[in-house]
Amino acid sequence: MDQPLNYTLLDDMILDYLTQEGILSPKHSKNSLQQSQREKLEQLSKIRTLIMDGKMEEAIESMKELNQKFLKDPLLQFNFQKQQFIEFLRTDPKSGYEKALDFCNKTFAPFSLNAFPEAYSQFCCLTMLLLFMPDPKIAPHPLPNEWSEKQREELAGNVHLALLRGSGIQEPKFTLLLRQLITSHGYHHMYQNTQSPYPEIETLIGPDRSPPFKLEKKVSGTDIKFNDRDVQTLIQVVSISQQEAYDSLAFTNGNLNNAIINELSRIKMNHSALSILSLEYCYYRGLLTDKDFLETKGVTINKTFINEHYSTNTFRRKLRDLSDQGNLVEILNFYIH
Repeated sequence: MDQPLNYTLLDDMILDYLTQEGILSPKHSKNSLQQSQREKLEQLSKIRTLIMDGKMEEAIESMKELNQKFLKDPLLQFNFQKQQFIEFLRTDPKSGYEKALDFCNKTFAPFSLNAFPEAYSQFCCLTMLLLFMPDPKIAPHPLPNEWSEKQREELAGNVHLALLRGSGIQEPKFTLLLRQLITSHGYHHMYQNTQSPYPEIETLIGPDRSPPFKLEKKVSGTDIKFNDRDVQTLIQVVSISQQEAYDSLAFTNGNLNNAIINELSRIKMNHSALSILSLEYCYYRGLLTDKDFLETKGVTINKTFINEHYSTNTFRRKLRDLSDQGNLVEILNFYIH
């Protein structure tokens, strides 16, 4: 028999996810966060807001206060420096030009030479902006995607995630469970040679994975004695090769639970789409007030669409409050009227 969905647990996991993403303030988290963790989340939320506002220099200063090495991923570093370069030109075409040129010579160009194979060619393409800055009212922009403010939101989300992991804050349970469920859903239909009735859910995760967690020295089953059951469990749960399972278990000193968490966190998620879905769920469930939605960072939802398809926010919030109080008489009266 199917078990009823535990909405209270799901509500808490989604609120925790939105809090760790920096979209909601830490006060909404249902987890009993330590004061140090709460302060870190607030600081990460501030950094995300600064990047979305184009205040890259202030964001850098705030990241230095975290006292950790900044963003080891070369692609992420390149995208951050690219946004710095663009914001110099966007804020003030005259003084910004000199700042952008100086930034290119001293920082951006040297880094682009060895960051990754395509980095320098992308850098050269961006330098077009130093030569050609058209008036958008007269001519289309030569690099519309790079110049778009949507790039700020994407970069802010990626930087937030990297800093979140670097700060030692554990991945939200909600995203770990989603990764496993969506992956299992996809493989189930692939093995059954059938089409999923909900193909859109697979767009929440990407086809690629982050670099694996492994020791510098390659290991095998003969180097370290692993529990064969743990190896097979890891292979089946997260769909990795036997060698990847050996590396993952070696990295966690044979701890299967930590290895599963590490491997699930490698699966890339579409956090932009997931954040919108999560906020729509909160609106539908009446978990947040209208003021809370006004304070969300970088994500907006179509409340009109939700109200047209579901009950009103006020109805949901009132019903939730009555349910929490366990007042069955008032709940019945509320439905009747």
